[in-house]
Parts: sequence; structure tokens; C-alpha cells
Amino acid sequence: MHDGVPDSVSPKAELAPRWLEEITDPKTASWVAQHNESTRQLLGSPSLNTLVSEIRDLLDNPDRMPVVTDHHGMLYNLWTDAAHPRGLWRRTTWESYVQGAPGRSDRTPPATQWE
Repeated sequence: MHDGVPDSVSPKAELAPRWLEEITDPKTASWVAQHNESTRQLLGSPSLNTLVSEIRDLLDNPDRMPVVTDHHGMLYNLWTDAAHPRGLWRRTTWESYVQGAPGRSDRTPPATQWE
């Protein structure tokens, strides 16, 4: 383990031992305490906090390209950001969407008009 991130992840999930079902067994309590501590160390890791912050910044960036779905000639998007953490359903036309395309050479495209 390095910086709270495992070196390898097993592709097969292993079933928990049957003795873990005995919630009053001291062996179970010890196992839980050990795993709780390793989880606390991971969650308190500065590298994890940095990663969470970087991911949040990317997801809340208003300049990211929206992922859209075409439905009966309209483009739909579920937009999430800091102001709309649960999401905001939006729709627009193809013509409006491509006007705001980031790959345009004029570098000053009009903004996409969302409804």
C-alpha cells in the first residue's frame, strides 16, 4: 500500500468468512476494529483529500463539455455542478449545441442556449 492506495486490486471479490456473522464474537470485533482503523487511515490520507478536491473541481467546472443524448431531435443533458448537486435536466437543439462547440476555430462561439 502506498499513500492509502492499494498496489493491486483483486478482480474477484472474496466472500467474507462465516465467523464474521457472529457479531458478539471477540474475533469478529477485533476484525472490525482492525478494518475500521485501516479505513480511517485511508479516509484521513492527505493524498485522498487532495484527490477528492481535484475531482470536485473538475466536476464543478462550468467549462466542461456536457454529455448529451439525442431524443426526437432535441439534445438532453443532466447537468450537475456546485449550484445543482442533484442535477438539472436541460435540453437544446443540435444547431445551438454545435454553436458552442469548444473545437471551433473562431474561439468566440456563442454560448449554447439551454432550455
